Amino acid sequence: MIEQQQIHLELSKVVLVRADICIWSGKKRLTARDLDLEDLPEDLFELGNKRLIDKAHLRPFEAIRKRTERTLRTHGTKFLGAWMVPLDRSQELCQALDGLKEEFIQKKTDFLANLESYLDEWRQAHPEWAKLLHTIPEEISDRFSFSWQAFQIIPGEGVEESFRNTPSTFLREIAEDTKPVWERIVKEKARKVASLRPLKKLLPKITGFAFLDQTIHTIGTDLETVLSPIDWSVPNQPVSPRLLAELRKILFILQNPNMALRYSEAMKELKESTQDDEWDEGPESEQQPEVVEPVPKKVPLITPDEWF
Repeated sequence: MIEQQQIHLELSKVVLVRADICIWSGKKRLTARDLDLEDLPEDLFELGNKRLIDKAHLRPFEAIRKRTERTLRTHGTKFLGAWMVPLDRSQELCQALDGLKEEFIQKKTDFLANLESYLDEWRQAHPEWAKLLHTIPEEISDRFSFSWQAFQIIPGEGVEESFRNTPSTFLREIAEDTKPVWERIVKEKARKVASLRPLKKLLPKITGFAFLDQTIHTIGTDLETVLSPIDWSVPNQPVSPRLLAELRKILFILQNPNMALRYSEAMKELKESTQDDEWDEGPESEQQPEVVEPVPKKVPLITPDEWF
């Protein structure tokens, strides 16, 4: 019951955000009639598609889709086919999505205004196939759409079970997001402040989800401490060897999600054992026992400095 109440409390701290983006493919199904093969058996042959427009004209929409995905990933973590986002960062995300939607709508307006010329341009580039490259422009408008929704998560058996797996999912995402920086540090190429900017961008996400798990809280706190002295306004400033060593330790744990979880469990056991060993003087105590400092349990997963 206590665990269930805790899950309900944590679910009240997040919202679920989903973005749906549809982009016209620029293609149309190729038919047997197009190839003067009207008697072609459909159960024997499967025809492909014909491209009606230069795909370069659709790239701005794909760019917006990718930026939307990056924005969602920067603020949230995957959950039930959407993105779970801390409540205190949801407004920032919503504003970003509104901006991307407005940009998408403007691109759509510009695209439709020039659609006829784009279609003619493509037919002129392929005159021998021009008769096969006709389409109705009015049908294309509905193929472009951008929408997003934010939902409050209602606790339930399936939701709670998925939520229990969120810390491990989150740590795997962070491992993937920090891998490029980790590789640069290992190869000793991360020598300037600019190379650490991805960590600065990722830090609010880690600290925002600190309530999920002690490991995430600890990593977020440690990373924030290490990055705090950096002057980000000087991107070409060299990174000190000491700072790189500290980052190396943190990123080493982040690149090993299973180790991070075991590390968290060990830290929890250490904390609990320390609390259990504390002596609380009761009102009926007649003799104060000898105070003995509790011996912390060994935590085998702490990375020694000499590894780096």
